[in-house]
Amino acid sequence: MLMSISELTPVTGTGFFVYYKAAAAFAVVSLLLGLAGRRVYLLDLFLFAIAFKGAWDSARAVSMMGLFLSQGTSLHLTGFFSRLREWFPNPTVGKAKLPAKEKQRKKEKAPLRETPVPERRRRPLVPIVIASLAVFALIAFGGTTLVFSFSQLEYGLGMTEHKFSFPAAEFLRKNPVPGKMFNFFDIGGFLDWQLYPQALTFIDGRTYNQEVFMEHQVVTGAMPGWEKVLEKYGINYIVLKSMDSSGTILPVVPALANDPGWALVFSDGLFIVFVRNAPELRAYVKAHEIPKGILPQHIIREAYHYMFLGVSPVMAYQTMSNMYMVMGDRRSAVEVLRKGLEETDEPYLRERLRQLEGSGDRNPFGGRR
Repeated sequence: MLMSISELTPVTGTGFFVYYKAAAAFAVVSLLLGLAGRRVYLLDLFLFAIAFKGAWDSARAVSMMGLFLSQGTSLHLTGFFSRLREWFPNPTVGKAKLPAKEKQRKKEKAPLRETPVPERRRRPLVPIVIASLAVFALIAFGGTTLVFSFSQLEYGLGMTEHKFSFPAAEFLRKNPVPGKMFNFFDIGGFLDWQLYPQALTFIDGRTYNQEVFMEHQVVTGAMPGWEKVLEKYGINYIVLKSMDSSGTILPVVPALANDPGWALVFSDGLFIVFVRNAPELRAYVKAHEIPKGILPQHIIREAYHYMFLGVSPVMAYQTMSNMYMVMGDRRSAVEVLRKGLEETDEPYLRERLRQLEGSGDRNPFGGRR
């Protein structure tokens, strides 16, 4: 159940894993430099452990790793560069300077001779290699993170529309649903901003009530008793994202799509809105209901969009293939898996393709295709 939301999606298998590995490589180089510069503290190791353990368990924590790594790495680098003076002293070796008068006396007494050519010390190889590794690590890590950052930039004023559906908020403002709302945790703050005080959210990022949070998990995970949670709070409409941040379809989405007690009134692939098909809401449903059959196509489109946001191609292509199967388009389901295998040779996708190409394939959502 807990794995059905993005907050607890492990970083492995997501598009953020490459940045996690880049940070790990940079941290190793940083610790080596810190050891060379004699500036590695127990607190650094503690903060590094928190950063990597947190991001390993939750992909979303990758964005906060810099807060824990920056202090230690800055100390390691400054310690390393301060020791460079010891490793790279003045390369010339000469005699100590004498006072001007003493110099003149020696010059008068000493016979004429050739001025000695200063000797040069050989620069030690190990510090040069370490310094080169430090520069390479900085360029590689910085380049990797910058490429990801610039790939998601949108220029202009306002909030990005990659992750939040302004059309959904506009629909709900123009067509308010009577009664209480249930919403997905990730979009609670956005809905607060767009709909308050006209509508109140069920949950947002400020939630500290563990019981309410776990009830949210029961509903979004479509676990046994999810309908009772909605009845408990008198929920009349549900606002969801079709997929969480890992690219996984929220289990409650197909549950609602297959339940005649709930009507679909809005979908753009990013957000979807269901309204309870109750007697007091029949007029609203009649005015705004749209066919639930459009959901698979919208989810396929959103899965492509999610790959742009860094979601694992394995998860995205699996979702697209499953949606084509729901639509009864087995040929497209096979083609999208083949396309996925061109990008990443993932055993799971290969096995799924083998199943679809074989005889008697079973639809992953039940029945045969």
